[in-house]
Amino acid sequence: TVQFGFPHRPSAIAYDPKLRLLAIGTQNGVIRVYGQPGVEFTVRHMSDVVITHLFFLPGQGRIISIGEDNMICMWEINTENQVSQLGETKRYLLDGKYRISACCLDEDAKHLYIGTDAGNIYDFDVAELTLVEDPLIHQDAVLQNVSDDNKVNPGPIESITQNPSDSNQLLVGYNRGFVALYDLAGKEVVHVYMGTLELESLCWHKSGTQFISAHNDGSFAVWNVNDPANPEHPPSTPYGPFPCKAINKIAWATSDSDPYIIFSGGMARASHGDRHCVTVMQGKKHIVFDFTSPVCDFIPFYGDNASEDTRAVVILLEEELVMIDLYHESFPLFQKPYLSSPHVTPITTSAHISDCPQELLEKIRSAGTLQCKNEYSDCPWPIDGGQAMNSDSNRSELLLTGHQDGSIRFWDVSNTSLQLLYTLSTSSYFITEGDEEDGDKNEEEDNWPPFRKVGSYDPFSDDARLAILHLHLCTFRNTLVAAGAGGQVLVFELSEEATERELEPIRIDLPDDQEFRWGGMEQLMSRKESITMQPGFQATHWAQLYPPDAVTALAVHTEWELIAVGCGQGYGMFDYNNGSSVWKRWTYGIYEKDSAINPFNRSKSFRRSMRNSVRRARSSFRRRGGAGGNTPKKSGDVETTGSRRIEPREEASGSLVRSLYFANTLIREGYTHGPTLWAGTNLGSVFVDHITLPDKEARSSEKVKVQEAKIIQLEHRAPIVDVLIADTKGSILPEPFEVEFGKAKKPASNGAHYAVIVSEEQIKVYSLPSFKFRNKEKLTVIDGSRVAKSGLIRVRGKFESNNAPGLLGCLTNRGELVMYTVPDLRLVARINCIGKDNAIAKRSAIVSRNGQGFYLQTPSELQRFCITKEGYISSDCVVEVDEMYRQSPVKAEPEGSADG
Repeated sequence: TVQFGFPHRPSAIAYDPKLRLLAIGTQNGVIRVYGQPGVEFTVRHMSDVVITHLFFLPGQGRIISIGEDNMICMWEINTENQVSQLGETKRYLLDGKYRISACCLDEDAKHLYIGTDAGNIYDFDVAELTLVEDPLIHQDAVLQNVSDDNKVNPGPIESITQNPSDSNQLLVGYNRGFVALYDLAGKEVVHVYMGTLELESLCWHKSGTQFISAHNDGSFAVWNVNDPANPEHPPSTPYGPFPCKAINKIAWATSDSDPYIIFSGGMARASHGDRHCVTVMQGKKHIVFDFTSPVCDFIPFYGDNASEDTRAVVILLEEELVMIDLYHESFPLFQKPYLSSPHVTPITTSAHISDCPQELLEKIRSAGTLQCKNEYSDCPWPIDGGQAMNSDSNRSELLLTGHQDGSIRFWDVSNTSLQLLYTLSTSSYFITEGDEEDGDKNEEEDNWPPFRKVGSYDPFSDDARLAILHLHLCTFRNTLVAAGAGGQVLVFELSEEATERELEPIRIDLPDDQEFRWGGMEQLMSRKESITMQPGFQATHWAQLYPPDAVTALAVHTEWELIAVGCGQGYGMFDYNNGSSVWKRWTYGIYEKDSAINPFNRSKSFRRSMRNSVRRARSSFRRRGGAGGNTPKKSGDVETTGSRRIEPREEASGSLVRSLYFANTLIREGYTHGPTLWAGTNLGSVFVDHITLPDKEARSSEKVKVQEAKIIQLEHRAPIVDVLIADTKGSILPEPFEVEFGKAKKPASNGAHYAVIVSEEQIKVYSLPSFKFRNKEKLTVIDGSRVAKSGLIRVRGKFESNNAPGLLGCLTNRGELVMYTVPDLRLVARINCIGKDNAIAKRSAIVSRNGQGFYLQTPSELQRFCITKEGYISSDCVVEVDEMYRQSPVKAEPEGSADG
């Protein structure tokens, strides 16, 4: 449906002040255009080429893009049936002997001046999209105005800029430091300014009487147009006198008082050469905005035309976009309604709430507003062109992302924009490895240059244990549960008031073996003092696994107030009503001790051993191509039995708990329904435990009782992905409180239940309470696919089941979503959702119960998909273009040397 986030690997930026649109080009040939929230267009060059330059033709709804392959494309916004679309109208391929090094669009948007690495400038007719073959300015014409002592090759064109007060004057900068003033009307070089330093960038003063040249040694000089002999202000290095990095770009922006000088780069190599900075200087005011990713480009923002004062500066970074308000004394940031970077730190897990109560959404939004109070500018977001056609006030959807640094971010995904609502940090509850380092950094920080940390992107985590691996949000009780890489499980409750609280861990000791020694990371330690918690989600309980291994599975039942948590050595359960640990099972080494479930048990029948040996022999014979083949087996090959590919599994990883599931079901003959816990391991074992809950009145004082009930061992030993229970009608049991709040039908009270056990290779159904095998569906043996994730999907339309309100959905390693009815496992649909080769997408994909899905298309972009039209989100929008600006239509047919 739509993509959220920040364009991956950006390379160019442009702004249309008349239509108030922003365009970003990427290194993959993609161009994205943004207006007000919900107004967005995406186009792509024919090849995955770096977009080096972007230009809006102001007010025309047209964009010129230039690729690294010298392809010049014209894109145009056209409206049909009240829906606007951006499409390519024409393209032109510049001769391969040139390399475009600099460009400038004239103020009338009729000519594009193209500078090449050969030192010549060509006139490109925008209306016809053709190139005038003879150079407009040849480097020989420049050298004719230079003394014999300085007649050397000036090098590639580095910068071209038009005089803001005289459109007939072009300022041309060459790599060796020469700057030429060219008169378009007289077709002659007026002056040559002899700089001695390698040139990087040029910019005009608004008056057109002065300009600035920036250089590769971190210096810049101010020149008077009428004095080519010497600069008015000789080159000065703001962060010298030590060797500095180049100033990549410089701008002289106007204001109602002193003008701004804005430039990127220029830092001292030895002390700050690794920093990515943009400097803003105005009179005595001097601020260096320090970012965590490299600066791609920046552009000053004016009003509806360049004659107005500068309002802001937008900075395009490799990993995010930042806009700074220059009207306010403190230079605050603009709050972005979109173009947020979901990967501010790497995403480690996510969860989608498809039907979030509006009241909960507003409380989260309110907490986020308090979090950002006085942090952002009070001016509205200036990029507000066009009109969105998809505003649906009835949708209320939330996306939660867990991150490597222990933070949890709440995003509004009700429409086509990804808007950050609220950020919850779990690192404040613990003593981390980075605490002491932060103190050392603060002591070493000096006052020069005057750095200010800006932006949210932070790819580094101080402590790997903080990473959030599992999330669960109960919207009926406003309870959030987060589990991390250090074995920590935090329970949060939503509060509108600030509180102080000390957190004491509920320790879940898993080992039964007294000789076990943990050799991994140490346990997280809580802060000794009380923790001040701001309005929003506040921690009420902290459970800690021992050993403090990464949490591999999580199950939450907010009605019973129980949480089950699993890791590589076993699983446990705790009661967050009274803050006590109630159950544990140590699975590490269990396959050695219990021969009944040991998949490596050698006491198999002679008949089975012979049968397997014959199968292996037949398979090996077929692989060698019959009797004539004699291909030796390479080391590392996997064994094949029949047509099923079997990957070798290590017993050490078999104890890992892969799935946990709470269910109110039948597991004992002659008994009624009761609470149960189902745990699946990496070697195909399913442990079933019976839970006895005390009466509500005695819940706070009496302990929950748990008993072992059953162990199911799958013969194929594939990892258990999920366990689900369905009633006698095939309806998968609802989540806690869903029936009470009218979100699901009450399960059938009579008849048997069905246990649906999903492993990576097949799905098996057992009747309950007898645990008799009923039927199964094989996946790997048929097409080689393996189940990565599974769950209940409630859909309407062509996929809707006549017998049950929900289907079993399985997302495979091939990027397919396969859906079955329960309990007969009839195949309903097989949908290609994700590309087979996109590994990051398959790892990050989630599918909610209403058939909505999300995955990371790139590290910075989330792709949304849905399996029915009911969940489709339209990205339709309208951009009204005044036809008076399109007096010279761009022809759609290729001409000249254009590549059709």
